[in-house]
Amino acid sequence: MSILYSLLKDNGVMVLSDFHPLRKCIDEGNSGQTQGNYFDEELHNGDVAYKQFFSKQEQCDFPDCYLRFYTLSEIINSVIIAGFELKKFDEHPKWENEKIPGEFTILAVK
Repeated sequence: MSILYSLLKDNGVMVLSDFHPLRKCIDEGNSGQTQGNYFDEELHNGDVAYKQFFSKQEQCDFPDCYLRFYTLSEIINSVIIAGFELKKFDEHPKWENEKIPGEFTILAVK
């Protein structure tokens, strides 16, 4: 967030839209029971985002990356700590199941 803050001009607007972190912990096939640890702070080895949309040959050139699954409060607090003025926060339902959050959007001003 501090990098985003430094890139914006004064009174610049940041619109951040991303996957809701809670969706990684809900097992939709098991009556909404939780899976995994929402508060996990470990780094996990994984694929670069959207890697699966490239050809198998192109995917060979993609390096693995480390993933850290932040909580919603960590994300919102990072916006505030970086110096942004939080104007609006919205949660959006998951496309495949409108009963659980799938994405969120933050509107903030420098």
